Amino acid sequence: MFYNTEYQDIIDKINKIRSYGLSKMLTIPQIAILGDQSSGKSSVLEAITKLSFPRDIETCTKFATQVSMRQSTQVEISARIDDEPEFNKRYQAQGTEWDIHAIISDANEILCSSVEISEKVLEITISGPTLSPLTIIDLPGFINTTVDGQDKSIVQTIRTINTKYIKDNRTIILAVVPANVDLNNIFVLGEAERYDPDNERTIPIVTKPDTIESDLLPNLIQTLLNKRKYMKLGYLVMRNSSYKDIKTSWDDSRQREEEFFGSSPLWKQVPDTRKGRVAVKKFLGDLLYNHIKKELPSLKKDIFDMIGECEKEIGDMGPPVSNTVMAKIKYMECIMKLRISLTALLDGNYSFAYISRHKSDDDAPCVIDEDSQDDFAPQSPQGNSRFI
Repeated sequence: MFYNTEYQDIIDKINKIRSYGLSKMLTIPQIAILGDQSSGKSSVLEAITKLSFPRDIETCTKFATQVSMRQSTQVEISARIDDEPEFNKRYQAQGTEWDIHAIISDANEILCSSVEISEKVLEITISGPTLSPLTIIDLPGFINTTVDGQDKSIVQTIRTINTKYIKDNRTIILAVVPANVDLNNIFVLGEAERYDPDNERTIPIVTKPDTIESDLLPNLIQTLLNKRKYMKLGYLVMRNSSYKDIKTSWDDSRQREEEFFGSSPLWKQVPDTRKGRVAVKKFLGDLLYNHIKKELPSLKKDIFDMIGECEKEIGDMGPPVSNTVMAKIKYMECIMKLRISLTALLDGNYSFAYISRHKSDDDAPCVIDEDSQDDFAPQSPQGNSRFI
């Protein structure tokens, strides 16, 4: 299935904004996967992206991982981290030879060599003819305590990193909810409710539905039908691949998942558009597309406001000079003005317009008026200024 050009373009525009580093200065429409450690986050990410991510405790998510998928005739995979040129050069797009485990292992060495949890983001971009356009961010799993040898501060570090995404009004919270844990005990739902009290941008995805007893299934179905805890975006559900299924192909896992959802007539009550990895992937793609379209006007305004502020700052630096000779002349003029003003101050001469006394105290020293300080700002050919 090929997606229309508008669909691909709108996702590409947001990814381009990210590539310019603007996500550090403004919030961007996005979907973030959040949940407790061992809640099934990795399985959700694998099911959506068709990539195999590390699941062992030593290489579990220690930093945010952004996965961007594009539909194209060429199959490519690339990875980058801000301010890490050697890593970025190594993992430039060069076909399919790169192993995700190797990428994450190398990123882990760079980002977590001196800290257990990093605030930096690993960006992975994959392209291929069977991929649907989607960008999703996987975040470190919440933990409540540490084991011997771990820095106790990582509990709060993880919460701080994740809260930055949760409180962002342009972030859709994909909350991973294990079926074998009661909703009242799901930490991520409580955190989401703090910043999204009306549950307008939080969508729980129920994992591990095959781990509950059959007599609890009716209760789970009621949850998925939005009848126990109302969520504006509703609920999603998928069957996770277990550890013993790690080497199972994506297609085989999908087939097992379909067989599971066909194992009980109760599952027929849950719409096909909300259960299973194929349906979840399409649902999230459509959700992100509509979310971006909704947020695009305000995002454009934020960008133009930033441009306006930058242009004002440039204007405040004064008019540019045309060449190096003129820049030197302007610089010497400023030096002479400063020399004259300092000489006048030493002589007790306060007649210059840019020299005044503090009005509140006749014995206070003289100062250069703020309004006149621009006279002492040498300008470069580009119009930049430096105060002497």
